[in-house]
Amino acid sequence: MSDVAIAIEKDVETIKRSIKCLKKKDEEILNVLLKTKMLLDRQKIEDEKLAVLEDDRILEEEEVVQTFEKETAQIAEVHSTIRSEFMGIIYRHRSDGTEEK
Repeated sequence: MSDVAIAIEKDVETIKRSIKCLKKKDEEILNVLLKTKMLLDRQKIEDEKLAVLEDDRILEEEEVVQTFEKETAQIAEVHSTIRSEFMGIIYRHRSDGTEEK
């Protein structure tokens, strides 16, 4: 074999090794990318779950506020009724002349 043929053969072997090495690196990179995508997908799902939980919490807080407002209005109504009845009793006692001195 001539020196040129030997040099070409060495270059071909070097190129084949380089291609093998590049293929292996490509596979490694692809695996890293796939793992990264899986992690990002999981994180996206977790973020969506957290968003739903946050929405549920906000709805619960709004329900608590609405319940509180309704109960406060009911208490005010009962208070007003009791006050009116009490004032009526006082008025009747005064009109009957049964007011204590």
